Amino acid sequence: MGSSLRGLLFAAALVAPLAAPIARAQPAEEDAGAADEEYGRWVDLAIEEFAAHRYPESLAAFRRAHSLRPSARTLRGMAMASYETRNYAFALRCAEAALADEVQPLTPDLRAHVQDIATRSRAFVGVFVLVLSPSDAELRVDSAAELWDHHEGRLILGLGEHRVRLTAEGYEPLERALTVVGGEDETLRLDMSPVAAPAAVVLPPAPAAPLRLPDPDPPDHARRDAGLALLVAGIALALGGVAGIAWIADREGTLSDCRSALAVDPVRCANFDALQVERDTSIGVTIGLGSAGLGLVGAGLAILFSE
Repeated sequence: MGSSLRGLLFAAALVAPLAAPIARAQPAEEDAGAADEEYGRWVDLAIEEFAAHRYPESLAAFRRAHSLRPSARTLRGMAMASYETRNYAFALRCAEAALADEVQPLTPDLRAHVQDIATRSRAFVGVFVLVLSPSDAELRVDSAAELWDHHEGRLILGLGEHRVRLTAEGYEPLERALTVVGGEDETLRLDMSPVAAPAAVVLPPAPAAPLRLPDPDPPDHARRDAGLALLVAGIALALGGVAGIAWIADREGTLSDCRSALAVDPVRCANFDALQVERDTSIGVTIGLGSAGLGLVGAGLAILFSE
């Protein structure tokens, strides 16, 4: 019974500053009146859900009311509901925004209450003042685009492990792990490295053209045949000279016999003169054949072994 009574009293305290402006506003235009009516329904639903401890539903309803009529009062309701859902990072952002908003500004009592929400939320978050290089780098936290205050350069993260990733054109991606234990209020400097210029490709020198040796002269068959012919002819003539020597020796023997016979009987060797002529002729022919044969053999060998 006591808990229910406290919930009703809290709901009454919450709804009063939100509903009062609606009661005072008497717009002439029908559209404005319809908007006020819709705003009032969302505020009533948000307060009802909060009193029933259904805080996610209360936060959703306060968001809708805030989208219709943004003010410090709706931000206060969002801060309260976010704190109860343990989304302390969002609760702190809403509380700070409510304290700074001049639309339906908070009364001193309400400011004290919202300041208390901000103080308690800070104990369960890490607040990091970011110094980025380059300053226009895109920030993502835990693989999602994280909303953060670009004017104050702050990143507010809940308890636990987080991964911060920066990307920018012309720079290498940068990742940093952050562990939030609560109460951090630090400056975090993140410097990205420019993309390294591609290394110049050094091509190996073109291989030198292979040394082309002149084609060897085709074998000269005619020269070889001529050399062989001369060699054979020379050998044949040399053999003829050898035969001539044998013939001369035979003729010389016959002449010797004739001389002996003439000493006894001149009639017995009547052809002595003819034998002498044959011998002398044989000597001349043999010398000629031998000389010619040796010459041809030398010429044939010279042709065969010449380059």
